Amino acid sequence: MWLVCCFAAAKIILEILVYLWLQIDTSFAAGNPILMPLVMTALFYVVMLLIMVGAPWVFWKYGTTWREIGVHVWPRWRDIWLGIATIIAYFVVMALIVPLLPIDWQQVQDVGIGRLHGSTQMALGFLLLVILAPITEEIVFRGYLYGKLRARRMPFWAAMLVVSVLFAVAHLQLNVAVSVFVLSIGMCLLREYTGAIWAGLIVHILKNAIAFYLLFVNPLLLPGLGR
Repeated sequence: MWLVCCFAAAKIILEILVYLWLQIDTSFAAGNPILMPLVMTALFYVVMLLIMVGAPWVFWKYGTTWREIGVHVWPRWRDIWLGIATIIAYFVVMALIVPLLPIDWQQVQDVGIGRLHGSTQMALGFLLLVILAPITEEIVFRGYLYGKLRARRMPFWAAMLVVSVLFAVAHLQLNVAVSVFVLSIGMCLLREYTGAIWAGLIVHILKNAIAFYLLFVNPLLLPGLGR
């Protein structure tokens, strides 16, 4: 429930900020139809994290530990190999699941931005979708949410299911929801095994990097992969 409240509050605050911004200057939004959504999405991630972690401490003096978020240790080399192994396992599982479910798997994921043109837009899109989005989502789902559930003695399998279902619902599209649910199961296993979010973050970055390549760098590959 707290996660939903944070999401809603961040959306409301962002809408207010955008409204005030447009009252002062409309030229940026009009002249940057691609850059504007990138900036708004990045601001949404930042605002949501500030509310989620900061509000309980400011108003109720209820803090969140680094261990609960899963960033109490530095990344290790094994996180990279665990991440690579998990992303490979994910694709194997998806290859088995896809033929079994009557879902439109060729529906392209809506990431909130249109076509990217030029090196600047590509770099900003990459930074947002491949770096910032995975970091934020891992802190929120496999970090904060998973850590809080486990701190309250929820069994591992139950916490994994709760986090993975919410992560799937957050992505809205059915084909994407199934895909990220499977992905989240793997990342929750890594979170439990390593005690940190780093290996899961590697998985998330690799997955988003592949999606970025297929959506923006070489979209002509998508029809062929869907056959």
